[in-house]
Formats: sequence, structure tokens, C-alpha cells
Amino acid sequence: SLSLSLFLGLHAGSLEERRAFLKALTAWSRAGAEPETTRSPARSGAGAVAATTRSEAMSTALAEGGSPVALTEAQLSLQLQLVESAEIGQDLHLMLLARNLEAARKEVKLSRSTQPVLHDGTPRPPFWQDTHYLSLDPREEKRISWRIAYGQYGRHLGEDQQVQVIALAEENTSWQKMLAEKTVTLARPSLTLSVLAPVVVNQPFPLHVEFINPLPQPVDGCVLVVEGGGLVKGQASIELGSLQAQEKGGIKFQLTPYKSGPRQLHATLTSSLFPPIKGWKQLEVAPHPGGN
Repeated sequence: SLSLSLFLGLHAGSLEERRAFLKALTAWSRAGAEPETTRSPARSGAGAVAATTRSEAMSTALAEGGSPVALTEAQLSLQLQLVESAEIGQDLHLMLLARNLEAARKEVKLSRSTQPVLHDGTPRPPFWQDTHYLSLDPREEKRISWRIAYGQYGRHLGEDQQVQVIALAEENTSWQKMLAEKTVTLARPSLTLSVLAPVVVNQPFPLHVEFINPLPQPVDGCVLVVEGGGLVKGQASIELGSLQAQEKGGIKFQLTPYKSGPRQLHATLTSSLFPPIKGWKQLEVAPHPGGN
């Protein structure tokens, strides 16, 4: 169907491919035809979407590639913004600024979506979508604000903790389109490591690690893993058990370094419900007073 074709064309492939697709759609609209999109049998995967048409305008636009429709042509400005900093466990609070650049009233179909992005920049299928109609008076600017809860996006996040927000506006009389995109990297909290005494080789020293459950829900099976060459042989694991929603906590324990000199201590808090939370500290291990 046409709606499925538009969905595939705008959410699969690289940014350049999606921009070329949008440019091709505009060429079709100017030619007074409807686009038709199919999957290419020669490719597979998320980027395996090619536009096939019965129009010379469509094929020419795709071959040229390039940027989406210029603002001066679409006469509509779209801008995506983060209202608040994006952090793991918190709502994504987004805003779209839509401005009519003409001295005439516009009726616009606005489609918004959010999708995870892999470490290589490849977008995955959207986990949130919304479509509604927007009326803009001459030169009017409107702000559309919305939130996406962690329960909606958390389980879809990849290793890089990135999501891509897309807004597509289509004028209902001219078929002109404008695409706005924003990639959001969600910050995760860090561990705070505090050394409570001088660090000397072969002598235990106290260490305090502060942590937080960033999620708005309790988590079980939390484990703190500590490692560092010359400080810990292998890894030291400490079972922390359960943490309540957004609970802050800390733990004090001792380590005995076995090599002197500059050392890095790394700590990682893991749980099945949130990505690893890490922290590190640079230490200078003094030689034993009696020699080593």
C-alpha cells in the first residue's frame, strides 16, 4: 500500500538514501503522480529498500540523490529539539517547531516516529509513531511537545544508547514535504569512586563506590564488578541484590594492590534491566616502605 511504501522508504537505509527518497517523492508530486515503492530483490536487511517507478521524474531524482526539499521550496520550517537532557530511565521530552513561511494558511499532515539506531548508524523499525493534522496561519509558528516513557523505548536500545526522531510534514494541497531528523544519545549515570586512605603496594586500602538505579522501577540481581591491573587479580564481584526505583546507594570495601606505580581502577554496575553503569579512578600506588 502507499502508506506502507512511505513508511519503508523513510525508515530504512542510510540518511542519504532517505533524503533521496524524499526528493523523489517531491518530484512525483510535481509530476502529479503517486509514488510506488517496492523492496529490491537484490538486497536484504534494513537498508534493502529501493524506489521503483513508472516515472522518469522519480528515477532521475533518485539518481541525483542529495538533500531533501529546500525550505524555500517547501515554505515550511521544521526543527526538532530536546526539551530536557536525555538520560537512561527518564522520559524523552521532545519538541517540534513548525513554522509556516508563506503568507497563506496551510493544512499539514504531520507524521512523527522514533526508532533505535545501531552502532553503525543503521536505523531499526520504529517503536513509537503518531500522525495528526496541523493548521498553520500565515507566518505562524507552532510548538508540538510530547514525551516517550522509558517503558516504551528502554528495551529497544542498542549498545550506543541512541534513538532517531523523525518528523515528516506533508502539505495536503501541494504534496510538498519537509523532513526533520534528530539523533539522540541517552546519557547514563556514572559510578563515583572514592579512595579513603593512601594506596601502598601489598597493603589493604578502603574504597567507597556510590551508585544509583536510574530506572523508575525496582531492579534485582545487581552486581558490582571491580578490576584493574596491579590492583585486582582478575575481577572482584560484589552482589548488591535489589535496588528500589531510582535508589541511591554506596558500598565500602578493601583492595590490596600488588604492583606499584600508576594504576587505573574500573568499576561496573550491572543489571538485567539497565545498561552497564561504569566509573574509573586513576591511582598512584606507592612502593612498600620496606621495598618490593
